[in-house]
Amino acid sequence: MLGAPFQCDHCWFVNINKREPEVSSLGDTRIMQYIRRVNLDVMWSRESGTVKNILGTLRKGKYLSEELGLIPVALEVGPWLVEDMSACK
Repeated sequence: MLGAPFQCDHCWFVNINKREPEVSSLGDTRIMQYIRRVNLDVMWSRESGTVKNILGTLRKGKYLSEELGLIPVALEVGPWLVEDMSACK
């Protein structure tokens, strides 16, 4: 979640296009297929070195914030907000 937040295909579509996908539209269907492929690639093609690097960077930021007396940045874990919350199914 820290390196690539997950969001369902439908929510991606709504956030990108600012509208609901049309089931009868070939273009919308293809875009949904591309979004699904990207979602799967993001989840399954994580190099262990990349994951370790992201975690190390987050730990370093937390340490530096504490050293400087700053409040560490809170990273929200969860899907991104959909502009039209009624669109998320």
